[in-house]
Amino acid sequence: MQVNQLKYNIYCIFNIKIEHISSSKTDLNWIKNSKIFYTKWKSYLPIGTISLSFRQFIHVNLMALKIGFNIYKSNNIKYPRLQVIRKSQFLKLTLFFFLN
Repeated sequence: MQVNQLKYNIYCIFNIKIEHISSSKTDLNWIKNSKIFYTKWKSYLPIGTISLSFRQFIHVNLMALKIGFNIYKSNNIKYPRLQVIRKSQFLKLTLFFFLN
C-alpha cells in the first residue's frame, strides 16, 4: 500500500516461476492482522479490481496452485500436495472473500 501511495503500479502475475516462501499461517493472528490492515487502509481500498465470476476466480487460483506444484516438481522437491494447498493463497483469498 505504501508503494502504491508513491504512484507505482502493482500487478499480480501467475505465469512466472517465482515462489514466496513464508512461515505465515491462516489463523486467528492472520485474521486480526488482516482487520488491522483493512482499518488502516480502507479509505484507499480497493486500489483496483477486475470482476471475476466465481468460476474464473477458482480457475485463476487453481492455475496458481498448478504452477506451485510444477515449481516443486521441476526442482525435485518432495512436498505433499496437501501442504502446498494449505500454504497457498487460495485458501486465504477464499476465507477473505467469505468473511467480507
